[in-house]
Amino acid sequence: MLTTMVIFSATFRYSVHDGVEMDVVELGTDTKESEQKIALQAVVSMDRRIEEEPRVPI
Repeated sequence: MLTTMVIFSATFRYSVHDGVEMDVVELGTDTKESEQKIALQAVVSMDRRIEEEPRVPI
């Protein structure tokens, strides 16, 4: 079992469409972050490729 820290971050951009001048008015941005420790189960596998047969002394 592994315990890991997961961090999530999102940035929100706020704007409104001006119907008179037909442009977009930026209202600002906001960034939120959240972090949480979670427990994970992990499976690790390894692969080894041998290009040629190994030499075995006789």
